[in-house]
Amino acid sequence: MSATEITFLLAFGFIGATICGALGYLVAADRHWLGFALGFLLGPMGVLVAVLLPRDRDPKSDRAKSRAKRESTFYQRGADQWLDECR
Repeated sequence: MSATEITFLLAFGFIGATICGALGYLVAADRHWLGFALGFLLGPMGVLVAVLLPRDRDPKSDRAKSRAKRESTFYQRGADQWLDECR
């Protein structure tokens, strides 16, 4: 094989891996960068794995709810302690 053929194969492989990475990014449920990595590294098989990734229900709302709950209990404890000190 000549240097030109090797360069062509490497370029073709990189372009194919990038296309599979982009497809993995698009089809991955909520983990786009994981989908890209799987598609880029594993090719069409990685895109298939990215399609089959489990979907999160709604991570933003779950996080927001748990944070609001933590903050309310923290502030409530602080308010109770302050009231106890004032009495």
